[in-house]
Amino acid sequence: MDNKLFNDIIKFEYVKSIIGSGYEEQVASLAIRDKVAYRAARKNMQIHSAIILKINNEFSGFFTFQVNHEVGEFCLLQSAMELDRKDKEIYKDMLKEIIKQNTFGYPMIMTVSTKHDLECPKVLEAVGFKTYLILSGFEYMVYGNFEQIRMKRLAHATMTNTWNSTKADWLKMKREWNEKIEQAGKKHNIKNPKFASRDGCWQGSNGMANIVLAKQTLEDDKVKDNKTKTLNGNASVLEKLNLTINTSISALDTDKQIEYRLNQYNLLKNYCNSVLRIVSCDFNKNNKEGEIRSIIQNELFKNKNIIDTVFRPLRNNYFVNNNIINIEKVKFINSKVWASVYNKNTHLGKCDKCPDMCGVKYAV
Repeated sequence: MDNKLFNDIIKFEYVKSIIGSGYEEQVASLAIRDKVAYRAARKNMQIHSAIILKINNEFSGFFTFQVNHEVGEFCLLQSAMELDRKDKEIYKDMLKEIIKQNTFGYPMIMTVSTKHDLECPKVLEAVGFKTYLILSGFEYMVYGNFEQIRMKRLAHATMTNTWNSTKADWLKMKREWNEKIEQAGKKHNIKNPKFASRDGCWQGSNGMANIVLAKQTLEDDKVKDNKTKTLNGNASVLEKLNLTINTSISALDTDKQIEYRLNQYNLLKNYCNSVLRIVSCDFNKNNKEGEIRSIIQNELFKNKNIIDTVFRPLRNNYFVNNNIINIEKVKFINSKVWASVYNKNTHLGKCDKCPDMCGVKYAV
């Protein structure tokens, strides 16, 4: 229903956390009955802040949100109104109350369904939200500037491009980027500004992709490069960008995989800050295969520009079941996980605390 309640007294109450506010049961009950907002019934979701809607001093709805100061983001979570109290204008006012809480200037993010009656694009657009991505019947919206959520948009795009590089929204985004690249090129008088990102460096017969995938063969005891994989000037564009590229490798890999990845790591040294990311293990040296792989691992660590990554296997992993590696329970962020720890000093936790910075430290 969408009837305006002219004679009703409408109040909004801010609570820092639903837990401890006295509204725990009411929010949980409405969330379960609403079905779409069911997650708000969970304890781990009720730790968040909320605007509580009261109509004539009776609990009539809620809207939860989270302020993440670490990344500078304001996330709108779940919302619901009692079925006999549903009103788009009141819902918009509840949204405006949440907007008032954002005194930090953070981008306000919300994912909404195109099929929902209240939590829908038209309602959010009416209070200033804009859609920055549409995927699978959902619209990803922001109250703020698109520049503020660029990384979030790229994260969504990465998954789209990985699994379906011809999807409409991905192609649209590429067109937008190309237009901006061309505009920047025109502004700075650069010929063919898309050279590094599109035409040469990464694509085509002379592209960086072919340098990385180049194959060498032995003919008359001499190494011969595949002529279709040309090492050309295109890749030199990378040098100006100061890129860091990680090549993952492990003593758990096959001999062919190790050879290929070491070649890739060494080739990239000519064009960027090439880093060898070694997924290491605590090998059981009393096991024959464990001893052999331990020797291989020691050789890998003799390379330059390396970073160590702790292997976190499942309990039924082949190398665990066959006693090739030793494992132990270790703390990982907020939980305990099985890990095979080669070096006790290797960082195991959140990225922002990692001294390796994915190898960027070698580029500094």
